[in-house]
Amino acid sequence: MSVYTIAPTLPFAHSLAQYCDDLAVSKNIPLSAIKIFLPTRRGVRTLQEAFLRLSGGKPRILPIMQSIGDVDLDEVGFYDPALVDIPPAISSLRRQMILAQMIERAFPDNYNYLQAIAVAKDLGSLIDQIHTEDISINNLENVLGDKEFASYWQITVSFFTNNFG
Repeated sequence: MSVYTIAPTLPFAHSLAQYCDDLAVSKNIPLSAIKIFLPTRRGVRTLQEAFLRLSGGKPRILPIMQSIGDVDLDEVGFYDPALVDIPPAISSLRRQMILAQMIERAFPDNYNYLQAIAVAKDLGSLIDQIHTEDISINNLENVLGDKEFASYWQITVSFFTNNFG
């Protein structure tokens, strides 16, 4: 077994997926022969998406990816005391409710609370993607090139800029 690290300045999922692809080619082994342990199921999903992006959307057999749950930092050999001050993430349900309230306040004529809850779920997924892709909130305007969705995207960008930028 080998343990590797990725610099905190690099996009984690993309770097790990690229490394695994390169390793499989250099060692002449199938990608499915690699086993990756990740701290959460969300990490597994994020890495699966990174592999999909690297393949250009083409399906392929991925490495074995296993979530090991939240690790006790005291038991980890590469423990960093500076990480202790990072507060735990809020639950996805709580985040969805908070985003729904924000949406309802920002667009009172367009959404009632139930509609805002549905939109908040998708907005939460978009926030996760923005974080995973390491995209700046201030650079969102340049992300979407499809003019068909430009007006809807502009509303989303405006919401992000006003609430998170």
